[in-house]
Order: sequence, then C-alpha cells, then structure tokens
Amino acid sequence: MPHSRRSFLIGASAGALGCVGGARVRIEDGVTVVDVTDPPPGTTHEDTAAPPTQTGDTGGGGTTTPQTPTGGPEPSVAWEPEGPVDAVTFACGIQTGDATPDGVMVTVRQFAEERLRVVVARGEADRWVQVAEITGLVPDRGVVRVELVGLWPDHTYGVVAYAGDGLRRTVVGRFRTALPPGSSRVVRLGATSCLGSTNAPWPNLSFAAEHQLDAFLLLGDTIYADDGITPASRWEQHWTDALSTSGLRDLTAATSVVATWDDHEVTNNWNWQDDGDEAQSGLAAFRRALPMRDGPAGTGIWRRLAWGDAVELFVLDCRGERTRTSYLGPEQDAWLRATLAASTARFKIILNSVPIADLGLLSSDGWMDFREDRRQLLQYIRDEGITGVLWVAGDVHWATLCTVDPPGERFDDVLEAFAGPAGSTLNPAGVLTPEGGQFLEVIRLHNWLRLECDPDANEVRLAWIGDDGGVLTRRTVRM
Repeated sequence: MPHSRRSFLIGASAGALGCVGGARVRIEDGVTVVDVTDPPPGTTHEDTAAPPTQTGDTGGGGTTTPQTPTGGPEPSVAWEPEGPVDAVTFACGIQTGDATPDGVMVTVRQFAEERLRVVVARGEADRWVQVAEITGLVPDRGVVRVELVGLWPDHTYGVVAYAGDGLRRTVVGRFRTALPPGSSRVVRLGATSCLGSTNAPWPNLSFAAEHQLDAFLLLGDTIYADDGITPASRWEQHWTDALSTSGLRDLTAATSVVATWDDHEVTNNWNWQDDGDEAQSGLAAFRRALPMRDGPAGTGIWRRLAWGDAVELFVLDCRGERTRTSYLGPEQDAWLRATLAASTARFKIILNSVPIADLGLLSSDGWMDFREDRRQLLQYIRDEGITGVLWVAGDVHWATLCTVDPPGERFDDVLEAFAGPAGSTLNPAGVLTPEGGQFLEVIRLHNWLRLECDPDANEVRLAWIGDDGGVLTRRTVRM
C-alpha cells in the first residue's frame, strides 16, 4: 500500500511531543499518542488546528473544535483495505477501547513482527476516507498500544495494523467515537461476563457485528487464570488465548470495548493482602491486553466515559480497591458519589462486576458481604434524587433483570441487569430461580446483553442474545 502525505514515522525513542507530517506524536506511559487531526469538510490538514486534548477523568476525553461535524451515518459498505489478513501472525486481531468524542485507544498483540504500521479510515455514507497512517510502531513484548486523538465525534472509523512487509494485516477493527457534550441519540451497548472454556469459542459474541454497537462492556472474568502456575507469563498467555478465540476476536473487530476486571483475571477470590504479587502481575497483563484509559486514582480501572447527554458509564473496580472493611475503598466510593451527583446524562449505567442485588443464599464474595457500604451507597443515590441509574453486572453465570431488593424491601425499585455468561459453566441457580417477583426476567443460557438507551423515550430496551444470534428474551424498562 503506498504511503499517503499523512504518513509519519515514530519509534521507541519518540518520547517528546513533536510534529511530523502535521500530526503530533508523543509517548505517554508506554502508549503512543497520535493526534490525527482529521479535518472537517472543505479544509486541509494543514489548515486545521489540532483540537485540545484533556487527560484524566473527564468523562469524555478530549474536546473538539466547534466546526467539527457530528452524527455521521454508519457506512453502507465494509472497509476493505489492501492486503490479505494474516490470521497466524495476527491471531488476536485488533482491539479498540474507551472511545471518547475525539479519540480511542488501540491495542495490537503479536509476537512475530519487529515493527508495525497502523492505518485509520473514517466511514462516510458510501465510502471510507483514509485519515492517518502510522509507521514504525515498535511492539513492547509483542504489544503495540496507541491512542488516537483528533477524530470526529459520533463517527464510525476503521483501524487496521500491517506487518513489517506492508502487505499482511489484521482484520479491520470498527469503532465509533462517542457523542460530544450537548448531543443526544439512541446509544447501543453490549455487555457480557465470564468467558470460561465450557462454551468456547463463545459463538454468541460473533454476532456483535450485526448490531452496530457504540461500545461493548466486559464486566469481568474475561480470562480464567486459575491454573496454579506462578510465572508472570501465565497471564500473558491467558490473554493471548482469549483474544485469539474466535468469539472475542470477532467482538473486538466489531466495536470498541469498555472493560473492568473481577477475580479470575488473577485468581479466584483474590485480595491484595494475600495475593498482592499475583494481583500486580494480573493487573499489568489486563491493562496490556485490553485498551483502556487510566482512571483518576487507585488501580486506574475505575473511571467514567460519556456519550453526550444520553449515557454516562461508571466503570467500577469491585476487586482491586476492596479492603477488609470497605467494598469499593473510600476514594472510589467518594468518586462514585460525586460523579453520579454531577452527571447530567439521561442514563447512568454502573458497571458492576459482582451484582449489588440481594440474591439471598445465592450471594457471596460481593456487595452482600459489605451490607452497610451497600445500604449507604443506595441510600445516597436516593437521597440525592439521582435518576436514570441502571446497574449492570456479571459474575453469577446466569442472567436476569431484577430489583436489587425483594418486593417490600427498602430498594425494591432499583434495577440491575445481569449479562452473561458468554462461555463459563451455567449456574444451576439460574434454573432454580423462578421468574416473577424480584426477578422480572431469567435467562438460563449463554448470552450477551444488548442495551438500547433511548433518551427521547426515556427507556432502555434490553435483549439477551444467544449462541445462534437470536434474541432469548426482551424487556423494556422506563427510567
């Protein structure tokens, strides 16, 4: 593929902010940050100043220039860049994550090539326009991590990585940038958890591309690193195996992800006091495997992401901040309360690896072991009049839409949706749980959950998708 005038060279030594071919490049914590500065129609790259970029917990990442267009249509044709897909070298495909109005994180995992080239294209109604070509990317232990900024908000992009010969490539990764502040529309999300080997290669996830999702929520236990092997390489191998499994590879080619972790990313029911060394290795591998932004504190996992005025995601770390006496830890708890209270989004979706719902005797290793923390947080949300809150959880190996308390109890009007498992052994508790009362829907098969968040209708339309791509059940909730 010939290089365009937008091509620029970067390498491992590119530590300072620079301008090459009109694009700004810098290295931050092992991530190559590339300011694409995709110009609006009727301008050239040289005529357009790069939009400012913010870091930290902004809820939306960078900001955009006023003239940047919004609300681009989904392309009517798939992007077909030059070159054959090398399914051996690039068995893990390509991943994008934590999309903001002007950017996205990108990860490529492979162990054969010393340098890679990444090409980015923006979709229009009937065509794709190449907007960047990044050459000379040097993998760190087989993994390249890139942050793209300067993209158009609420537009579909494609990204692909090429081998050193410039011919062989990954599959195309599709992602859509988030809505900018002040805008709103239906936002479509997917969610699942627990990708164990029982249902590998996780066929339900291969249908994500049919739904043109804005993002997909991975709620924890994406890998099961419970094999008793202690070398740090164990986590890297688990992630390589998972990302190269067809279901997850198809999912990450179809949309960007927003991920949190639970216990099996390290070992079953781990805690920092007893398993600190393993947890540090597991955390490092987790952050290398799935592209994500740094949260404001702690493990860096808890963070928020916004889709305009429609949806705000609150990503919790319900494992790594936990202490003997606090489920979220004081800093994360204070952050969650403050950001929920400040949010103006119509829907506030809380990513919760272990359900906050009271499941009675079925409950363990979660919120119900910290009942006072749970009560105080739910009461705070009620007392502050925070509306549009929907909890989304995984972990339990069955799915439901339920109230977090049984009928007649204090919080019997608060809703939580369980997503998954996509691949782990189904929990007999799902069979034993009757539908009705606290449990409005019960799903007893492998699945992922689709959420259509419609701010105009003030409702979230839920559908659980099964292994054949069909809808197992539907439910609409008004918020």
